[in-house]
Parts: sequence; structure tokens; C-alpha cells
Amino acid sequence: MTTLLILFFLSLIGISFMIGKKLVLIRNGNIAHEELVHKVLPDFQTIKYVVSEKAKKGGYVATVIAVRTYVQSSNFLKNTYTDIKEKIKNWKKTGEQIEKKEASKFLKMISDYKYKVKSIKRQIEEENKQ
Repeated sequence: MTTLLILFFLSLIGISFMIGKKLVLIRNGNIAHEELVHKVLPDFQTIKYVVSEKAKKGGYVATVIAVRTYVQSSNFLKNTYTDIKEKIKNWKKTGEQIEKKEASKFLKMISDYKYKVKSIKRQIEEENKQ
């Protein structure tokens, strides 16, 4: 731990010494301010302008693609839905007619019983009204 602290403070002293030396040279006027010119990259303003223009165009293209995809997919789904709907209608019309299954005997007896009870109730009500 102590070696790390010693190395840290030594490097801090070295950095402050280098910066101090440069400040003395700048104050005396021996070093002129020269802007760093990168031959590979253009200036920052040009880069900023190009990137913003490309981002605008990219955003526009992305929006157009998203809207086109949405419209095409909705049309596709609508068309397939109508096709399937027509196929089902045609299948029901041309397909074999489903035979109606007879109700079980027990259910048939219950429905007959309900019908008889209703008819008896009606007769009783008619007799009470007279």
C-alpha cells in the first residue's frame, strides 16, 4: 500500500513539474500557441454538420420504412383475413352438411316433460280466468 502511495505522489510531482515548466515557457513567450491540425479528420464543425444531416436523413428513411412496413403488413393481414373468411363460407356451403345429432333419450324426455308441464299450467290459468 505504501509503495502505491509513493508511486502516486511521485507521478503527481512529475506531472506538476512538467506543467510548471510549460507554463514558464509560455509566459516568457518562447512557445507560440499552435492549433493541432489533424490531417486525417476535418474540423469539429464540419463533422458536427455532416453527422446531423446524415442523422436527419437516416431518421426520415427509418420513419418511411416503418410506415411502409405497417401499411403493407396491415393490408396483407386484411387481405388474408378476407380470403380465409371467403374460404370458410365456401367450405360451409359446398362441404358436407353436418347431420344434426339427435338428443339423448333422457334429454328428449325432459324436454317433453317441460312441454307437458307448460301446457298443463296454461290450461289451469285459462280455467282460473273463466
